[in-house]
Amino acid sequence: KPIYSFDSAKQFYQRHHAGVLREFENESKEVVAFNQKQAKYRAWVLAKDCERTNHTYWILLVHPGEHRTEHLFPREGESCGVQFWTKSGNEKKWNKNWESERIENPAALFGIPEGEAHRLPCFKVRVPRDVGYNATSRLTGKYGLSGKKAIRVSLQLRMSSATKDAETGALNKLIEDPEGTLSEKQQAAFKYLLNFKEIPFQVNMFNHFPHLRDPLNNPGKMPEGIVTLLNNFDEHQRVAYKAVLSSLPCGIGIIPGGPGAGKTHWNLVVTAAVQCKDSFYHEPNVCTRTSAKVLYLLDINKPLDDTCNKIVKLYRHLGLKKRAVRMHGWHYNSKNAMPDFSKKFLFISRMNRYRRITTNQGCLAPTLDELAWDIYQAGKFTKYSRLHQKMESRLHGKQIVGDIDSLKRSINLLYLDVLNSVDFLATTPVPASTGFDGLYNPDIVIFDESPHAREASTMVAIAQFDPIAWIFSGDHRQTRPFVASDDVRSNPWASQMLISMMERADRAGAVSHSLLINHRAYGGLQQMASTMFYNSGMVSGYKENEASPPTVRYLQKYLERFLAPGQICREPRIIVYDGQNAETRIGTSWFNPAHIVWVMSRVQELLSDPDFLQVGKDASGTILIISPYKESYHQYKKAIEALSPHLQARLNVQNRCQARTIDTVQGGEADFVFLDMVRSVATDFTDDPNRLNVALTRARQAEVVLMHP
Repeated sequence: KPIYSFDSAKQFYQRHHAGVLREFENESKEVVAFNQKQAKYRAWVLAKDCERTNHTYWILLVHPGEHRTEHLFPREGESCGVQFWTKSGNEKKWNKNWESERIENPAALFGIPEGEAHRLPCFKVRVPRDVGYNATSRLTGKYGLSGKKAIRVSLQLRMSSATKDAETGALNKLIEDPEGTLSEKQQAAFKYLLNFKEIPFQVNMFNHFPHLRDPLNNPGKMPEGIVTLLNNFDEHQRVAYKAVLSSLPCGIGIIPGGPGAGKTHWNLVVTAAVQCKDSFYHEPNVCTRTSAKVLYLLDINKPLDDTCNKIVKLYRHLGLKKRAVRMHGWHYNSKNAMPDFSKKFLFISRMNRYRRITTNQGCLAPTLDELAWDIYQAGKFTKYSRLHQKMESRLHGKQIVGDIDSLKRSINLLYLDVLNSVDFLATTPVPASTGFDGLYNPDIVIFDESPHAREASTMVAIAQFDPIAWIFSGDHRQTRPFVASDDVRSNPWASQMLISMMERADRAGAVSHSLLINHRAYGGLQQMASTMFYNSGMVSGYKENEASPPTVRYLQKYLERFLAPGQICREPRIIVYDGQNAETRIGTSWFNPAHIVWVMSRVQELLSDPDFLQVGKDASGTILIISPYKESYHQYKKAIEALSPHLQARLNVQNRCQARTIDTVQGGEADFVFLDMVRSVATDFTDDPNRLNVALTRARQAEVVLMHP
């Protein structure tokens, strides 16, 4: 059984350390099975890069296809072997697995229009120079990612220990502190999180950032735009701002929030408010004349990208000249004390030779390497002129003035400047587990969607950083930590690993304030989830005369078509049961073909309906299809892709309709949601309250649930 209040650090360590090791062992078995299968994937060579005497590098896009194994692919910065096959996939083209590293997708640098090519995994493959292939980046023409240009590859995975090392490293440091680097504050924070009882001190952020105190009554302390955002906080957000930030036990703030309650918005507005002044007090009476640095952690990549978009947009809207970076990994390992940034920087410089158009990354924050390249370009004739001379010499094959170490030192100095200029760094716990080699020291650490992270990952924030405050936000009623082997038969510690720090805090009565005003759902759609999961505490963020706008009433009339004559749809949600019990099993997963036919008919009706609109806008409405089973998700995805090209283009299907599993839809929303429960019998998997909460809180205007009554 899980423990919710730990008596000692040793007890906490033993459970989580053993669970992490067992999880790694089980994942290793899955990798072995993957390698034995030798699944073949379609792939495209974008370019040849960096030709050497004996080898060259190919930039390779790989399509995961229908194998449904992408979750096993290496993360960016991790390596694997690549085996090339004939187009039939029956014979090996070359009898060798070549070394490769997964890299960030460079499609934008090649001027490839936005589309599927931008979303595919990309690898840099080390190939003997005498191997011939006509590399092409012309994916902009008639065929795009077509079979005519595709080759076949298989991947030979190597078990990555990155997550294991990050989690066990944090646990070992907090328990043993072998290098004696933990501060008293970090030690106190860890002890507090064991049982939420020991509180030797409180942190008041208003003492460290005096301009945050009572901004509505002292508007001159902050820019007008930030005061307006703070003034627009709802009641729960205002209370959290005043009460939580003024009293953080051991520097820790825990802020749960329901669906549509604006947790991320609250985090980012607080970030902007903190950073709007270029001074703060890290210690009493010691004023630091710089802007506070913020580290934003989230262990899911897509929501992290979305957060980067939001913070850059917010900076621009407020006129704050701040730099945000989206870091995918800290891949600068070196045998020396100083990280080696040169390999990544030189790769970026070579990729820029292929730039076909000026890439517009919109509001996406650049990676650290991209920002370094941009800053270098801006100063290559001034501050970084010596580095520019060395880069030009290398590009034209001339001997570098000095030696290669001199070039590396110049690049490292550039990166130190860049890291010193970064105000907001967004990444996942694994890169953060390096502590960035002490080169980025945040003043505030925000861990968003923290209930999704295993507790050992959560501890990375405590073990590696010593900020003024740690803020943990999320919703433990929706999200649970991801544990692949969540069965006690494969991992006896699974039940403990499935409990988040936030859930333990809630049980211990350590959560003082929650954000439970829902700004997503119209027409009373939030009421069911409020009753089932929030003790009726989640309320609508809309006034009575705003809760059912014309677009919602229109969809209620649409739903009444499927009710008995004379029945009225009082809430824009109905349950549909077709009575066929047509669920079909594929392997260990399920789908329901009868449900898919019915849903896709409704999808085409809605997409074609000019009166299906977003609330308060002329924009067409959006649709989200959710299912608990991966097989059902894949079948829906294929059904959407199978819509005629004419219909796809005319109705903008790609941007208006998508399918997700319940486990991947956290943070997603749409105007109209179809929730297909697939089977006619309930299982522990589908009856899980966290999954049901997520599934029932994605709709803005209307929802249809397909299930056995």
